[in-house]
Amino acid sequence: MQTIFTQLTTILLLILGITPFLRAQSVSITQIPFQNIRNLIYVEGQANSQSGFFLVDTGYEGSLLLNSKHFSGKPTEQVIVGTNGEGSSLEVKVVDFHLGNIQTDDLVAYIADMTHLENSLGLPLVGLIGSTFFQDFELMFDYTGKNMILTRLDKRGKKLVSFLDEEPPTDSLSFVTKGHLPVFKARIGEVSLMLALDSGASANLFHQGTLKKLEEHLSDLNELHMNGFGLESKKTTIGLLSQLQIQGLILDPMQTLFSNLTHLNRELRGPMVDGILSLDYFGQRKVAFNFRKQVLYVWEDKPTDTSTETYMVQGRQATPATDITTIAPE
Repeated sequence: MQTIFTQLTTILLLILGITPFLRAQSVSITQIPFQNIRNLIYVEGQANSQSGFFLVDTGYEGSLLLNSKHFSGKPTEQVIVGTNGEGSSLEVKVVDFHLGNIQTDDLVAYIADMTHLENSLGLPLVGLIGSTFFQDFELMFDYTGKNMILTRLDKRGKKLVSFLDEEPPTDSLSFVTKGHLPVFKARIGEVSLMLALDSGASANLFHQGTLKKLEEHLSDLNELHMNGFGLESKKTTIGLLSQLQIQGLILDPMQTLFSNLTHLNRELRGPMVDGILSLDYFGQRKVAFNFRKQVLYVWEDKPTDTSTETYMVQGRQATPATDITTIAPE
């Protein structure tokens, strides 16, 4: 039986992601409103006839994971296991999926029991959208405008759409991958770290082995119980961590949990990671993932309203007519 792990309230599903067939090939850019609830990003979408909230979870390697409350499929031998060792078996089903102006047909999705996850989050879920779904796009999160913007990329990772007066990012942070997770070189004082970044993590989670090395940079230490994907909670240490730098970008002090990440390092290929950062930690900024170039772009200043901007589509000037913009490349 294949074992698949999760962390925090997110899911790190260690299965091969399946690339969806995009019927809406003409979509070059789409803007989708999101809600930021309990440090997690939710968008509205529809799988078959079931519409509702989907958690945007780049920590999930596949394209789509659906809630067994709304879907049933064929049994598999795969299992999701949380940080506490509790698990849930998976089913598989082919669905049609709509997100903004993007429609995917015949998408292979997995199905899991999300009861405990929903209870922990306090929000009904139709499912999770994972990193494979976004592989053909630059994935931008505009926390000021509360919009998720998907811009289609060419094979080299260049955007098919670019704004004429687009501000360059303040920082461009290169990353390698641990399985499907972006991993960044970081430093706290004299301690060097490798940190993954996950939009589906509701809090920062470091390996318990780093606790002693970082103790001079920690304050307000306490203990709490952390809920994972399973039914049981696990006692963990929490504290305020200061002086984190990622490739010269200095980040504010952050609440950080410490737990055992041995399973993550064992099951995913790539460099050993010392912790997982929540994307919400960048919440006062605009950020964009380019998975093909393996770069995270960060803007320090508040983004401008793009609803009336002029931009270039493969060298052709265009102006969006609606808040959600769809442009067909020539």
